[in-house]
Amino acid sequence: MTMDSFLKDKENSSGFKIGQIVDARSRLWRIERIISKKSEFEKDSEINLLEVASIDGVPNRCCLLLSTVKNVNGKKEVKKLEEIKVAEIPYPDVNKLGNPDFQKAFPCQST
Repeated sequence: MTMDSFLKDKENSSGFKIGQIVDARSRLWRIERIISKKSEFEKDSEINLLEVASIDGVPNRCCLLLSTVKNVNGKKEVKKLEEIKVAEIPYPDVNKLGNPDFQKAFPCQST
């Protein structure tokens, strides 16, 4: 099994993938696992969750509520629960990275 086919198997119908960075609850998260399970509260209903780990601020793990899928009269009704979107992280501006002399591990000493 290749890595691409493994990741494709772990992708759900929402299009999110394991390892993807998402923006939710005003934070950035990395998707660790995609979970789909039967609802404990409603009959003939499923809950879709994203298990995530924060990548900014305090280290944290939690589940984001993606959606519920309910069978109503033989049709699937999907209800979105949280606003979750793919994060757009710009590359750093190379002009603002700083002085290259500060990036050296062993700076040359002038005598």
